[in-house]
Amino acid sequence: MRAFLTRHGLDLLVVATAVVTAVGTLLRDDLEHPDGPLFVLGLVGITSSVLVLLARRRFPFAAPATTWLVCAALSFVDPQLIVNGAGILVAGMGAAVLLGTVRNASLSRLGLVIALASSLTVVRNGPGSTADDMISVPVMFALGWLVGWSLRERTERTEAAEERARIAELEREAATRVAVAE
Repeated sequence: MRAFLTRHGLDLLVVATAVVTAVGTLLRDDLEHPDGPLFVLGLVGITSSVLVLLARRRFPFAAPATTWLVCAALSFVDPQLIVNGAGILVAGMGAAVLLGTVRNASLSRLGLVIALASSLTVVRNGPGSTADDMISVPVMFALGWLVGWSLRERTERTEAAEERARIAELEREAATRVAVAE
């Protein structure tokens, strides 16, 4: 069970977040036409913007960037769709952290720009947004990206230390073989 959760725990969290987001969208009471095409577009769009995070292993940059870009686009369709969803907030934070962990530093920084621009777009399109929201929301996601950046640097240092240890072990084995041969 532990190995399964280690491998698929984040996937389960992504699916649970997508379900919560879809249910929250279905239960909205602020819509004029709850069965219209824009509602269906919003439901499919917001659910797929979370589920795309399942592709993060294969597409470490594209999957979280897509989450942000779809959310920004959906905020033009229905301004309240993104700002009122707790599940999409969790997905956005997860996408920001994932963008920070991208190995290519240039792509990671581009991910920060995408997250900041998309969060500003969502806040600007949202009803009742204030000047404080225009600052605090992007800063919150920038902090999530910074956490991912720190995790990436730590992972790189750990991998470098493991490589040095592997090389040292090979050198010790070679020295032992030489000593035995003499």
